[in-house]
Amino acid sequence: MSNLLTMTQVRELMGNVSAATVYRHIQVGTFPRPIKLFNGGVAARWLEDEVVAALDARKAARAIETPRAVRRAP
Repeated sequence: MSNLLTMTQVRELMGNVSAATVYRHIQVGTFPRPIKLFNGGVAARWLEDEVVAALDARKAARAIETPRAVRRAP
């Protein structure tokens, strides 16, 4: 069973980004949606397995991108 993560924990795993950045990634589909706890969704939690998988996918995508040309000093 996966642990449930708070927004603070998710932000820390993503490199101390803002909550707005987390929600922006959710909106474009590059990050999992939270689970709303209780009726009315007062508390939101993320499944740790889904968060780790999303971050791993971003790392993998970065690794296969073509590297930019390195500018050399004259």
